[in-house]
Amino acid sequence: MRLGLSYHLLPDGFVYYSAYEVQGEQPLIEGMVEVNVPEMTYLVTKHKGGILKS
Repeated sequence: MRLGLSYHLLPDGFVYYSAYEVQGEQPLIEGMVEVNVPEMTYLVTKHKGGILKS
């Protein structure tokens, strides 16, 4: 499952993570970080991607 996580940690914005869910322990590739999201602290929704037209 692909995840988009936004955390409002900055005074003038937020930190965005583009992530993938993994099962069990996985080794981290250099430069990657681990983010644990506790149950019942997130929202799941669907988004149909597309090209923005101006």
